[in-house]
Order: sequence, then structure tokens, then C-alpha cells
Amino acid sequence: MGLAIFAACSAFITTYLAQHDPQLLADRVKAGPVSETRRTQQIVQSLAGLLFVGVFVVSGFDHRYQWSNIPVPSVLVADILVVVAFVLVLLVFRENTHTKGTISVSEGRR
Repeated sequence: MGLAIFAACSAFITTYLAQHDPQLLADRVKAGPVSETRRTQQIVQSLAGLLFVGVFVVSGFDHRYQWSNIPVPSVLVADILVVVAFVLVLLVFRENTHTKGTISVSEGRR
């Protein structure tokens, strides 16, 4: 269920940006290790990507082998917090259309 909530929230923000701020979406897509110029940042971005995928792999094994038993109310609270976090991200995107995937100085910006 948590994966479905994450995917739905991600899809909603992507669709919203595609309709209301396609330039921000294009800038956000240009992220990750290939868009970084410094070697240290490329390594950090690569590790972050691997850890992100690792979360799904470990949670899949956890579900399959029942390593943990988390009470349903805790899961529901966590799902609500994920939705709240995505709402906050959307509000930031709406307020600041210069939130690129990498930090850069654009012409006319400080």
C-alpha cells in the first residue's frame, strides 16, 4: 500500500508540473549523477540512488520473509506522513519555480 501511495503522489506531482510548470519539470528531470559536474557529488548521487532502490529491495524481502511486524495504525500514520511530505514538496514547487534537480546559478538570479 505504501508503494502505491508513493507512486500516486509522485505521478500527481509530475502531472501537475507537466501542466502548470513544464520548465520546472524539465529542470527537475536533469538530476542525478550524470548532471553533476563535481566527482564527489556524482558519487553521493550514485549512492543515494542505490540506497533508494535498496529501500524497495529490503522492504520486499521484509514482506516476503516477515522480518518485522508493524502495527496497522503505525503504518497508516506513516502513509499519512508520506502524503503530507508530498503536499509540502508540491507547495515548494508552486512557490519556487527555480527548484532544479541540481544547484546552479541562472542568469538574473542570485
